[in-house]
This record gives sequence, C-alpha cells and structure tokens, in this order.
Amino acid sequence: MERRKFVGTMATIAAVPLVQPGRVLGRLAEEVTGHDQISRIGRAKEEVREFIDAFDQATIKKDVAALEKMLSDDFVFSGPNGATRNKKEMISDATAGLVRTGTEDLGHDIKINGNTAIITGNFRMTGSIRGKAITGEFQSTQTLVKDNGKWLAVASSVTRVAKKGRS
Repeated sequence: MERRKFVGTMATIAAVPLVQPGRVLGRLAEEVTGHDQISRIGRAKEEVREFIDAFDQATIKKDVAALEKMLSDDFVFSGPNGATRNKKEMISDATAGLVRTGTEDLGHDIKINGNTAIITGNFRMTGSIRGKAITGEFQSTQTLVKDNGKWLAVASSVTRVAKKGRS
C-alpha cells in the first residue's frame, strides 16, 4: 500500500508544472519520509529478532557475559508467580537454575516506536527452575530500548495462560 502511494506521488510530480516546485517537493518529502520510516521500522524489527535469538542462545549456553551486555542495569522481570527479579537475579536464574526441556514459540509480535521495541507473544515450555516445575503455556511481554546503537532489555513479564474452562 505504501508503495502504491509513493508511485502515485511520482506520477503527480510529473504532471505538476514546475512553477510550483515547493508544493511538489514538500509533498514528495512527506512521502519519502513515510517510506523511510517504514524501512527504519523494518530494520529495527530485524535487529530485535536478532536480539531475541542471541538472548535465547546466551540463555541456552548459560553465557553470563552475553546476558550482562543484553540486560539494562535496571532490568526488571515479573514472573508468573508475581515475584520480580532484577538483572543479577535474572542472570543467576538463567545460568544456574533454569533447565529447559522444551520450548515452542506459539507466535509473537514486535512493535517499534522510536528507540523502543515491545515484543508480545505466547510460548509453551517444559522445564524447571531451581527444581520447581515450570510447564505450560505462557504469555510474555518484553520491552527493549535502543541505547547507543544497541538493543537492551529493560523489562520482561511472563504470565501463565489459563487453561480453557478456567478464569
């Protein structure tokens, strides 16, 4: 749809007399800016997907150094039981206490607003944390902020999805 709009603008430029260049250039600038914004959002979403993959790999490999770089110093996690964890606690859980025996991404969405990314989605997981089973379907929301050209996780929340028939 954006492409057709841009092509339509190009046709308008060809049809408008040169005595109104300010109006044409102004409209063209608006269209190009809109197109550039869509490209920036697309690039940002790809960067966020790469961040998600790298974070997952760092968790699987229990790579403390990588996780330290990916979580903001004031990171906060809110878990399914309502407890919150800070950066240090989250890294400890991910590298020492978490045992994943299976994870399935059930779909997610990435929204970009400037230097902020919000990732929402559902996943199914089997495993344990510090010996306690954490099996089921979950809904998650992550907030990332781009700082000095690099994405950092600043907040994450995971909620257990209620089984059908329960509220």
